[in-house]
Amino acid sequence: MKNKLLQSVFFACILPLSAYEPKVEAFPFVSIAAESSAGFREWKDLSGDIEFLGGNARKRLTVRAPGDTLNWRETRFSFTPDADGKFALMIGGHTWKGIRFAMCVDDIKINGKMVPNGDFENGTQGWEDKRSWVGVKPEQIVTDPGIVRFGKKCVYFGWNPTIRIPIEGKKGEPVEISLQSLGRGPVTPKRDVYALNLAPHTNMGFRDETAGDGKGGWSDQGIQDLRQFDPRWQSFCGMDFQITDPAKNNGKAVLTFHHDLYCKTGLRQTEVDLSADQPSGRFFYLLTTACWLPQNTVAGKLRFRYTDGTTETFELKEGVHLADWGNLKPLPQGSVAYSSKRENREWGFFMTRLPLRPEKRLAGVAFLSSGKSVWIVLAASVSNRDLPVGGDLKWDEFTIGPEWKPADFPSTVIEPGSALDRSSLAFSVPAGTFGRVRTGADGLLEFEKHPGKPVRFFGDTAGVFAVLPEQNYWNIKDNKTIAGFSCSSDLDFYHRYTANLRRFGFNVVRVYPVCISTEKKDGGGDFDPAGLELFDRAFAEYKKNGIYMMVSFDCGSLGTKDRSRFNQDFSYNWKCLLFLNDHATTQFWRNTVHNFMNHVNPYTGLAYKDDPAILSIEYVNEQVLGFGLHKLNAKTRSKYVRAWRDYLKERFRSPEEFAIRTGTAIKRWEDIDAELYNKPDAFRSEYYRFQLELVEGFAKRCFTAVRETGYKGMITQFNNGKQMKMSIGRAAGNSLVTVNQYFAHVDNFSGKGLMRQESGSDIGQAGKSLRGGLGMRLANRPLIVTELNHCYPNLFLHEHGLLWGAYAGLQNFSGLIGHTWAGAPDWKRYGKTMIPWVFDIGYNPIMRASHFILSSLFLRGDVRASEKRIEIAMPKSFLEKHPLELENMVDEEFCKLGLISGFATSYPGYSRLEKSGPSKKADLVLSSLPGSKVRQEAMFSEIVKGTGKSKLDTVISDMKRRGIIPASNRTNPRDGVFESDTGEILMRIPNNKLTVRTARSEGVSLLTGDTEKTGALEIRSTDCNACIFLTSVDRNDLTESRRMVLVYSTAAVNTDLRMTADRSTVLEKGKNPILLQTGKLRADLHLPDRNWQLYALSVNGIRREAIPCTYENGRLQILLDTATLKHGPTPFFELVAAK
Repeated sequence: MKNKLLQSVFFACILPLSAYEPKVEAFPFVSIAAESSAGFREWKDLSGDIEFLGGNARKRLTVRAPGDTLNWRETRFSFTPDADGKFALMIGGHTWKGIRFAMCVDDIKINGKMVPNGDFENGTQGWEDKRSWVGVKPEQIVTDPGIVRFGKKCVYFGWNPTIRIPIEGKKGEPVEISLQSLGRGPVTPKRDVYALNLAPHTNMGFRDETAGDGKGGWSDQGIQDLRQFDPRWQSFCGMDFQITDPAKNNGKAVLTFHHDLYCKTGLRQTEVDLSADQPSGRFFYLLTTACWLPQNTVAGKLRFRYTDGTTETFELKEGVHLADWGNLKPLPQGSVAYSSKRENREWGFFMTRLPLRPEKRLAGVAFLSSGKSVWIVLAASVSNRDLPVGGDLKWDEFTIGPEWKPADFPSTVIEPGSALDRSSLAFSVPAGTFGRVRTGADGLLEFEKHPGKPVRFFGDTAGVFAVLPEQNYWNIKDNKTIAGFSCSSDLDFYHRYTANLRRFGFNVVRVYPVCISTEKKDGGGDFDPAGLELFDRAFAEYKKNGIYMMVSFDCGSLGTKDRSRFNQDFSYNWKCLLFLNDHATTQFWRNTVHNFMNHVNPYTGLAYKDDPAILSIEYVNEQVLGFGLHKLNAKTRSKYVRAWRDYLKERFRSPEEFAIRTGTAIKRWEDIDAELYNKPDAFRSEYYRFQLELVEGFAKRCFTAVRETGYKGMITQFNNGKQMKMSIGRAAGNSLVTVNQYFAHVDNFSGKGLMRQESGSDIGQAGKSLRGGLGMRLANRPLIVTELNHCYPNLFLHEHGLLWGAYAGLQNFSGLIGHTWAGAPDWKRYGKTMIPWVFDIGYNPIMRASHFILSSLFLRGDVRASEKRIEIAMPKSFLEKHPLELENMVDEEFCKLGLISGFATSYPGYSRLEKSGPSKKADLVLSSLPGSKVRQEAMFSEIVKGTGKSKLDTVISDMKRRGIIPASNRTNPRDGVFESDTGEILMRIPNNKLTVRTARSEGVSLLTGDTEKTGALEIRSTDCNACIFLTSVDRNDLTESRRMVLVYSTAAVNTDLRMTADRSTVLEKGKNPILLQTGKLRADLHLPDRNWQLYALSVNGIRREAIPCTYENGRLQILLDTATLKHGPTPFFELVAAK
């Protein structure tokens, strides 16, 4: 009887709706029913927009809260029983005028506590019920990441059944109920919509098992598909559709059109016959996207055929109606209809609409592909419903609250003599005074005239003659500016720039003289006289101020004055042609090198080949991009494929032999392409061997060309590309290993459109950026990070300095170079105040704080280097048997050993182009290990999580048994704890915590509310995520120091920055001023009593107001509230002893 009563209560609570209102149609069905004599004394709206129905009856309370079909929303209310008794909470979908509306629900809580499996992470567990109208069935569990926001699962209601949750009520005690809900629109299209049935025309599903076979699903790219999409969703952006369920249509769900190169489906056009129904309406709505869709390209056309015989054709254009499915962005005539996150990137499709002739009836719609991309169509509908399409996207957004305030940042120039002035750490004599930089017996850099004394380099990417086109010398000549900075002369600029570089402690810059090389006679490579004159003076100024130069002969421009050629695609082609030893391209490069190296700088009196102020020569920046086939033009790609076929012709006697050996259906050499996604392992193995041959040939040619000039200094190459094929190239010709390392690198740094980046923590991923560099390190060769950055606006920027300072010191790296503009001499460039952006170090207070920390921990050498070394050896014999490993890097899990001891890799059996001296033997060698995959992007590469089968616990036990680390070492990989063999560094990954304790510096990076005591520094509380760092600036130990800097580094964002709530996507870059997250810090400093005075410092070092502090019981008690500082928040504070 009770079950029937509850069922009748459920149906009685169905609410009629008077009009089409998306926020009302999306409301969840929520009802409370009394199951005993108790009833409701009162009820309260805790969401602010809830309507209660039926409460006066005392036995039944129905809640109606406006829902949302775009974003999840919380419904929260309470009721107070008038007596002890039992109640039932019922939740489900609803209907209106005979139309069923779908609803997703998640995170059901009672009195703030999740009900058992109220987050549905355990599927139907606890919700099973034999009754048809109650409980949760397996098919109701949703795992679609485009829908689920909280965890990985939620529940779906298309109408019945509902769920019932018993509640024990106590008289007079409020019961609070909350849940998350998302409306999914009508289960089937409403009557004002004609949804086209595309099922007979579909040719692909959402899931693709085998890439490149022309079967399966989506864009034929294997697991890079839309398999996570749930075809139950039929409503998007307010429009109803009929999306085909592949389970009911022989696996077919979408129309994927043919592309000659990327997706050979054979479907080029199709027409849907509508003559039977002859629908009419004002608008034609379409769910669509594309893959490999170039900018401003027509993906396809729609041709409408009316019953009167007339037709109309409309183009669907990238950037207007749709975009690439991995490039979701605001469009003038397109809205993002669906998106889901994979590998830190949003993927999805768009809804666009086209006008129809409402006075006419449709007889058919033809879909015509342009063949310029892989065009995909999911669904289409005709309706009079006038819905907003295009414009700004609707996102859950990050909120910049009152705790964010403009930073105290009056100038980018460090105040001379201030506590932030690290010029005492820079070289005090001209660069080259002590002879060339070379590799010492210990595998570290040293000066010729100071053998046995390691030297470290710390610097900036030189703004002038750098990578970006607006920074090259043509602007110096045309606009009377240096890299956009106004100055009375170029020397005026360099005096200011180098002075600021020195105050950071910098002693090296990276420069690109190819920017002044031009395409002239005899194959090119000559230098523009005016540009060369400017470069000569710049070089002399750097040298005079003790700043060494790392010279790279590529920035992508090939030296051309034609700005239109300066783009990333051009760089891909040029680098590929260098790999192929294309005569014209190689000759230009050789001429550039020869002409530059033999040029005598009139301001130094030395040819560049003889000048010891040149630390190193790099052949080409990020040469691995030459393997980016998707960026090659047709001519370059043809040359590449021809070289690949020529390689195979030397390896195999015939196409038939190749086909048999590789398991392919090749009949002619001409049938072989350079695409891998549909090829068996044997084919890919040959391909990676081919690429290795290109790498080795390129390294040998370039090495010979540079040495033929008479240059005897350091040589480096392949700074991007973690794959073992690139490491073998490094091992062959590099006397110096250089790597480019970023955390949270973005996919678009133009400042226009959407920008995506990693939203998490570097420490929380076991130093992901650091381990990527460790996997590229070679044993007994020095390493310099030539591009180092933790990219803005990731809100864990504060981790950067402590993480990299600690571990670069532990690993005894030879150099760190930030990218870029750390030493910017002014806020204004090109007449405009700079808006801090992705790589801008000098304009970002948090990155400046990180570089200050780096100057202590790394440059000054506060962190003790490990005296041990663990080595991963990848012998030639192993890689020849397992050539697929050439595309991987060494196991990323084993790279975690670099958090404990010295770490490097080696490639025994591969020859070197230059003899090396005696090498230090490793303390432990791990050999022939399967590697980890690499994510290779246009501007960066990063590690991808491996298999997790590296058995680190066993290795740690072995290290203790061998005495490499003491038995007391706290490292426990299973718990995410790693302690350095020096005892100075401790990383606790689950806590996002890193602590560093040295004699002259101590620091901790930790989360809100956490505490830590390192030694002299004790953190009692912080109300935001932060890095807190204490360092002496008088070179004494902390216990003896009389002048110190305390860093309280939080987070920074631009004014009016817009980004998603999960902080993974930037919508608008914002404007000046830059804002700092204010915070409250309680800390004790265990120091001798010296009548300490504490001062706030501006971001550039100007001493501000005194801050009260108290000395008691052997400790200095500090309470900072950066929101109350008179000049605004800052990360810097100066501590001075008055006695």
